[in-house]
Amino acid sequence: MRKQLWITAALTAAAALSVSVSAFAGQWKQDGNGWWWDRGDGTWPSSMWEWIDGDENGVEECYCFDAAGYMYAGTTTPDGYTVNADGAWVENGVVQTRTQAQPQAQTQTQSYFEKYGVNVPDGPVSCENDYLNFNKYYPQDYQRLAKALWRQTDCYTTPADTEGYQLVHLDITVETPVYYDAEQDISYSSVKFYDYVYDWYTGRKFPNRGTKYDDSQEQGMTLEINGTSYDVSYTESIQWESDDGWAYDDETGDGACGMRAYQSYVFKVPNGYDGLVFCAASAKGGTTEVDTETVSGQEKPVYAFDNEENKTQNKYFRINRQPLPERQ
Repeated sequence: MRKQLWITAALTAAAALSVSVSAFAGQWKQDGNGWWWDRGDGTWPSSMWEWIDGDENGVEECYCFDAAGYMYAGTTTPDGYTVNADGAWVENGVVQTRTQAQPQAQTQTQSYFEKYGVNVPDGPVSCENDYLNFNKYYPQDYQRLAKALWRQTDCYTTPADTEGYQLVHLDITVETPVYYDAEQDISYSSVKFYDYVYDWYTGRKFPNRGTKYDDSQEQGMTLEINGTSYDVSYTESIQWESDDGWAYDDETGDGACGMRAYQSYVFKVPNGYDGLVFCAASAKGGTTEVDTETVSGQEKPVYAFDNEENKTQNKYFRINRQPLPERQ
């Protein structure tokens, strides 16, 4: 076992950090500023996460590095995740690990997202995008855009009850405050935000009928990739929570109240399938009805980019290209 690692974490303003490919060779090194990972090829990770098998036992832990290449430890990383005193990513006190070996599903040379030139970083999901506040009684007359924060709180795999399949669990928290406009005397207390899941290879949207407050749904479809059929399905549940009260501005009288949506997805996919793409979509289009073409049982499939704005305003994350922690 390597020695316990300690550094002073310097939190810097940073965008969401993406997880890199595996490091199969290298060694930990320490200097007066802290610990860093020498990959053995003249490079080191910086401003990123990296899976590392430091003790070469075939099991990797995930570490976060600052802009200078030094490991965060015993703190919260700039993108909101917890690392222990050794620097390893933990959830609820449990070190997240993965094995190096991971079977890969059949792929094609260019994916749908690559074809359209859309950047899709690996997870974890962490971004800000527009959501819609509106008055519940006059939704078309009183609308306003605000910023929602999407944050992945967990993502892991468990065995499925069908041979050759696994379950991918994805937990997302969405923070969507609501507002009161004192000058208008209007409460914008209803919320609408959009998130979807797509297949990386074909761009096809997973069926989605839309969820409301404290709701759940179960959907499924068949994907055709390079002549191979994959039966995939998922369940989604959502629970809402709000602050105890409103906070008001003493001068303007305007008010705000924090709202949070806790979303849990469970995807049933073939072992080695790595094409789940989560989308935090922009709500700039205003209130809309649910697209019935996305509901299971409809013949016409729906794809990621039905207009140019979707390519630039929506935020996409490929959540399972990198092997995920395995749990029982």
